[in-house]
Amino acid sequence: MANLLTRGNTWFARFNTPRDRWEDSGFTMATKGGVLREIVRTLRTTDHSEALKRRDVALAAMRTEVDIALRQARKRPLEPPAQVIADLYKRRWAIDPYFRWIKQTLAIRKFVGTSENAIRT
Repeated sequence: MANLLTRGNTWFARFNTPRDRWEDSGFTMATKGGVLREIVRTLRTTDHSEALKRRDVALAAMRTEVDIALRQARKRPLEPPAQVIADLYKRRWAIDPYFRWIKQTLAIRKFVGTSENAIRT
């Protein structure tokens, strides 16, 4: 659990900034040295099982905070988590059977247009 740590009795969540974005994140978050390697926030609990429950929400909040700062500075936001990319990919493949059905039903070999009107006419 590299992103969960304890100091004393309190548990903390650690968000590690990707190495290629240290300078951008440091600039936008106004860090002292201009480099942001990690953000550490308290989970306000002394119980390990409760810290595990709160960790994902805290990490998402920290990622969002950095993304907002990067967007405000007109910089590219952080890459989305792998699960988000996997969900988008899964949704994309859910559309394919629909297009296959349209092509078979309407006897269309190839879609030429990209608008809704092109499909209707």
